[in-house]
Amino acid sequence: MVSVVMHFNPSQAHQVKHAQALAQHGVLAVGSPEGDADVHIVSGPRYAMNRWRGHPNLICIDRAYYGDPEYVQMFWLNPDGSRTYASGEGQRYKPELKPWKTDECSALLLADYMQNIDLLIDPLCERFGTVTVRRHPAECRRVATLEEQLAEADVCIGHSSTALFEAVVMGVPVICTDPRNIVAEVSVAGFNQPLYRGERESWLHRVSWSQWNHDEFGQALEHLRENRC
Repeated sequence: MVSVVMHFNPSQAHQVKHAQALAQHGVLAVGSPEGDADVHIVSGPRYAMNRWRGHPNLICIDRAYYGDPEYVQMFWLNPDGSRTYASGEGQRYKPELKPWKTDECSALLLADYMQNIDLLIDPLCERFGTVTVRRHPAECRRVATLEEQLAEADVCIGHSSTALFEAVVMGVPVICTDPRNIVAEVSVAGFNQPLYRGERESWLHRVSWSQWNHDEFGQALEHLRENRC
């Protein structure tokens, strides 16, 4: 019999909710990063992550790309850093895709935390004219929402930012330099490449199978196990 342990931080209310939801499906939830099991589940990007990163059977719970606060991502985090999501043919809730923008006169650069972007500005200005920088929320006070800035942008550039997902949904072509980002298959990696404005529906269907609410955790685990076999 496969043993499963979920590690959560008791001081974080949302992680406690995750633990309670998984406990309803027979998962042992422990308020510690330690423990022995065949499968380890980690809630959040930090707590217990360093302890179990690289384990062959690690499921992560992280912030959802869209949906209400009850939604999260659930995925296998592979030892090489890649992710394996659940999949299926059934339709799941997903946002409406807006038509691709076709102008290329302004760019929004989503800077990662503490990222040095000095060498990026000139080549981006040369191609797109106007460049607006959106810093990581830990580094500056917001003056405009992401949605407002994407509405003004013709292209969005970033590396690990999850906000690139929202750009693709809003029809803003993306340059993404991280091949492991969720938008990599519907974007380009080079600053001088023609922008991607192709099909997104099948990609968004796959993303929708990464999103689960607390009532669906049992279903999520079932599908994730199927994908691991």
